[in-house]
Parts: sequence; C-alpha cells; structure tokens
Amino acid sequence: MTLVATTLASINLPAVLAAQPVASVSLAGLTRGAPVDSVSAVFVSDNIVATLLHSRGSAPPLQKVVIMRWSDRALEQTASMTVSNGGQIFAASGNRLIVSTSRDKAVYSADLTQRREIPIKVLCCDSFPRVGVIGEWGENKWTVFRLDSPSQAIREGSGELISVSDGVIVYRLNNQIRTETLDGHPLGSIAVSAGSRYSHVAELAGGDRLYLTTSEGRRLVDFNGNEMLRVDAPTGWGFRHGWSAEGNRMLFDHFTVTMPLAERAIDKVFNSIFGGLGVMSEQPNGEIVRVIDTRTGGICLNLESPGKLFGPAGDYHADLSPNGRWMVLITLQELSIYQLPESCKKGDSATR
Repeated sequence: MTLVATTLASINLPAVLAAQPVASVSLAGLTRGAPVDSVSAVFVSDNIVATLLHSRGSAPPLQKVVIMRWSDRALEQTASMTVSNGGQIFAASGNRLIVSTSRDKAVYSADLTQRREIPIKVLCCDSFPRVGVIGEWGENKWTVFRLDSPSQAIREGSGELISVSDGVIVYRLNNQIRTETLDGHPLGSIAVSAGSRYSHVAELAGGDRLYLTTSEGRRLVDFNGNEMLRVDAPTGWGFRHGWSAEGNRMLFDHFTVTMPLAERAIDKVFNSIFGGLGVMSEQPNGEIVRVIDTRTGGICLNLESPGKLFGPAGDYHADLSPNGRWMVLITLQELSIYQLPESCKKGDSATR
C-alpha cells in the first residue's frame, strides 16, 4: 500500500502523518546543543547516511559533516569532522562522500579517514548519485573526469554539460540535448527551445532514460525524447533530486509558497503591475518531499509542510537509499528514516 502523508502542522512530524519514521535521532547531540540553521542529508549507501550541519549559534560558527550508520532500525554516529563554510555534500561510488566548500573540493571515505582533493574549480551538472564520474563546466566548454583520477580527463567538449553517470554523459550543444557514452558513441538527441538555455532541462534517470523538464511538462523519456511516463511532480521548486540506483524511484524536495487570501490579492496586483514578478511570492514558506515510482507513476510517500520549511530553501533535506527501500529526512531538529512500500501503483494510496 502506498503511504501518503497529509498536511504537516509542524516540523516535529506529528501523528497526522500516514507515514511515520522507523528511526529518528535528535540533532542537538550532534552539535553540542547549538541551534542548527542549515541541514543537508544524503545516502552514501543503503546503511550509511551523511549529513551536513551548520550552526551560527556556536562560537565560532560550526559547519560539520556527520556520518550515521543505519541498522536494526537505529541510527548511530560513526564519524564526524568540521569543514569550511559554504559547503555541499554528494554521494559518490565506493561508499564515498564528496564535500564541496567555498575553499576546496574533496572525496572522503565513509569513515572520513581518507581524503583526496578534487582539483577542479566547479563541480557541474547533475551527477547521478553514487557514481565515480564528475564533470567541470565553464566558458561553453566541459570536461569529464573519473573520480579516482580527476587530473586525467575522460572527455572534453563544447556546450553545456548537463548530467553524467558511470557510463553516459548528457550535454547541450546549441538547441540539442545530446546523450553519448563516455567514449563518444551517440545514444540519442532531443531538440529543445532556445529559451531553455541554462535552465534545468534534463538529467539522467537511470541507465537508459532522461528526466526532461520542458514547456510540455515533466516526463521520463528515452534518449531520443520518446515519452515513457508523465511525472506527477509536486508544486514548487528544488535544485536536486534523489534517485534509487536503478532509477526506478525518484525523490523531489520542493519549496512552496502558501499565502493568505489577502496576500494573494496583493501579489496578483504586483504581478499585473510588474509583468509577472510577484514580489510577495519569492520567499518560500513551505516544503514538500515526494517519492514516486518511475515505472508505475505511483506516489510512494508524500510529506507536506505548507506553513514551515524543514530547513532553509535550497538545502537538500531528503534522499533515497540506493535500493529504493528507505528515505532519509533531515529537519532543523532531527534526522529520520522512513520505510517505503514495496509497490507504489498509480492511484493506490492511503491517507490518514
């Protein structure tokens, strides 16, 4: 049975949820009691979760990577370290973690004892989670490296690099989305509008599909653009998606705006005066985390918080395990693990 959660009244995950976490841990013990004001979480493997916690309430401000092991429905801290401000975390192959900060970029072992610097300026595009390939893009040129030897390029090309995996790269050249193997063998191409340049258009959705966002909607397509599934994405916006290893489950972490009727009326006036630039609607005040089955289109889990964010807009607050059985959610108060149903069929849902 699909688990669908209704409205969240607060970030403390109240009993109105149809889906309840199977394990949770308070963040207070991970930051020595200092209030946390920025959080991110990713699955490094099926039983290893990495978190990035930032607290300006400490002196000096603390940004900390914490590794948690998930087993027997319990969460246990196994490693931690402090990093410089402005960081992001990404899961890589071999149970490794990429930490990208304003000062440097490096890949770490799951116990954080081994570190290798990544000597590139900008980590680009949407790397499929837990792969061993990274990309760099700038000045209409791109380069792809293996994570184990980032000083030796696999491929170079012109255009905008969009998405990479261990076997496939996706890039935009002029008004075409091109998909190729790492050694340059063409797999397909899709024509897109000129106005979509630099927007989030396509990313790899497993071994042989793309997740495409265009004026025609959100779709899963083959490498030539033939539609395979219409995606029931939530409202709002978000920068990153979670994927199971096979691409058969996809996670959205979207930020939304909920306004009282009077504020919506004022925003409508601003829209009419300033040509669609709704001044009051720019700051999100809600968040939706949704997991869908990309084979059936069914919703596996849906957590909605219309009046309060899980954490600051732009952070990545939820992720999927490689096997697609678990979801991690991190708020400013706690880290929680949810179990997902084995089957998520279209229209088969339970709401409390």
